[in-house]
Amino acid sequence: MTAIRVYFVDDEPAVLKGLQRMLRPRRDEWEMQFFSSSPEALEAFRLQPCSVLVSDLSMPDLTGLQLAHEAKQLFPAVQVIILTGTANLQSAIQAINESEIFRFYTKPCTPEELAAGIEAAIPECDARVKVQDRVSPPTSRIGEAALSKIPLGVVVTDRMAHIEFMNQGATEIIARNDGLLVGGDGVLRASSSGDSNLLHECITRIYDADGDEANGGLSIDRPSMQRPISVLVTLMDDSTDNARAVLFLTDPDVPLNVSARVIADLFGLTDSESRLVQALAEGRRLDEAATAAGLTLSSARTYLKQIFSKTETCRQAELVQLVLTSPAILDSQIPPAVPG
Repeated sequence: MTAIRVYFVDDEPAVLKGLQRMLRPRRDEWEMQFFSSSPEALEAFRLQPCSVLVSDLSMPDLTGLQLAHEAKQLFPAVQVIILTGTANLQSAIQAINESEIFRFYTKPCTPEELAAGIEAAIPECDARVKVQDRVSPPTSRIGEAALSKIPLGVVVTDRMAHIEFMNQGATEIIARNDGLLVGGDGVLRASSSGDSNLLHECITRIYDADGDEANGGLSIDRPSMQRPISVLVTLMDDSTDNARAVLFLTDPDVPLNVSARVIADLFGLTDSESRLVQALAEGRRLDEAATAAGLTLSSARTYLKQIFSKTETCRQAELVQLVLTSPAILDSQIPPAVPG
């Protein structure tokens, strides 16, 4: 049987020697090569791609993420494991989203943990090789860009809650570090162990469920004591090999910024009318919406009658529902995370 090829890359010789020593028992199972520079590893990869690439995150010439990107351009099925001694949330998010990192471990990593990660990556590489021709990289990027326009957080995970994709909305929610977080191993967790257990149980239950039961919801409490994050978990593709959990996240304390420009285009409203509707759709009272739109309350009442006529609605609640179920929400911008 042909040995599985695994490459290890780290610019610290002592770390490479440590990896060689701790993984020596696997030399009959894996064809291992060790590189002290990312350009050297990339050149070897061009000549002979590997199934699993284990790389340090911070390196000169090419970082671990840059190396992962270059390797995936040559062989998209390769599975990348990142090791770092300076792990942080933003690095984990960047690794997951930009470079499709399979695992993200902090140093020092035990031999058992790293070996288990490599073992898990090997069948994933084999599966990607089999289905690689089904979805081209350009099509995949278009799909990711479309998901990032949705004013909801979207997270895709495997059965064990390892994150495979996050859209911009999910990145912003998790980057607030208030209820949800990404561990150094790339696993989605809640701030409390109790909520983490509930989240992981929900994901597992979704994988095992059938038909209409293949979805579930839960609330994640937040250390800030703000209202909980709402999570809907559902299954994407119920086939054994391709099934993935999809989590939709909403933060009830972050207002939805609906586009006045799109509202005007969709419903044939004037600039003043669309600004008023925008403010109402964001949850403001009529007097507050009038001020936000630069109108007097009397003018706002007059405009509202005209808006009802143009949109064929009769009540303010009906108008708001019309807007929030329209494509106007796809042009909204989710507020960025606050540093620190």
